Amino acid sequence: MVGGNAAPCPGKAPGVASMTRALSVFGAYAECRIIGGRKMHEMSIAKGIVELVRNSVDESQQKNVARVVVRVGAWIAVVPESLAFCYEAITEGTSIANSRLVVDEVPIVVRCRNCGVESTVEKFRLCCRSCGATKVDAITGEELMVSRIELE
Repeated sequence: MVGGNAAPCPGKAPGVASMTRALSVFGAYAECRIIGGRKMHEMSIAKGIVELVRNSVDESQQKNVARVVVRVGAWIAVVPESLAFCYEAITEGTSIANSRLVVDEVPIVVRCRNCGVESTVEKFRLCCRSCGATKVDAITGEELMVSRIELE
């Protein structure tokens, strides 16, 4: 059962520590920048994406990179517009300056250990929408990956 309104989880909700995983994609969580008075991990993620693109595409073809498509899970807590802004700022004046970053957002989908139902959930409301159990396993929502590099 996917969709519907999320109901509050019965009993004690899991703590943030139990929901947070140490994800180290592109070393993105190694550093955060302060931009506009706020911590922002989008800058370090964008740096990792640019590094991956430049290492994956032959130098003579880098000027032909048109689009870089990334899949970002909801648990990663990335603001797509901020990530695109950071990507543009980092690529300015480089061989991939004319490329565009496309962010495919991936919702959090969990499978209930109690009843086996898969459902989409909101961040930090980790309970089964069918039976209300809090013992669920994440199926999607933790992704942070470059899924495609498109050349002209």
